[in-house]
Amino acid sequence: MGLSLIVILCGCGWLTAVNAIPDYSGLPAGPYCAGRFNSGRCCSGRQDDCSAPILSTTCYCDDFCNRTREEDCCPDYWSHCKGISLPDDDLFGGNLR
Repeated sequence: MGLSLIVILCGCGWLTAVNAIPDYSGLPAGPYCAGRFNSGRCCSGRQDDCSAPILSTTCYCDDFCNRTREEDCCPDYWSHCKGISLPDDDLFGGNLR
C-alpha cells in the first residue's frame, strides 16, 4: 500500500508540473519582452507599463504577471526575463501541448 501511494503521488506531481507549463502554441512569433527590454532586465513587482501588445490584448513582462491561475506573462517572459528555458516538446514525446 505504501509503495502504491508513493507511485500515485509522484505521478500526480509530474502531471502538475506539465500542466504548469504555459501553452503558447498558436500565438504569433515575438519578440514581446525581448523587443522592449534588455535580457534579464524586465520589471520587478507590478508595473502596468511593463507590457507588450499581443493579438488584441496586452501581455506583461513584470514579476506580477506570474500569479497562480492569473498568468498573463508574455510568451517570452520566462526565457527573456528570467533566463529559464521551457522544455522542448520532444522531451515529453511531443505531447506537451
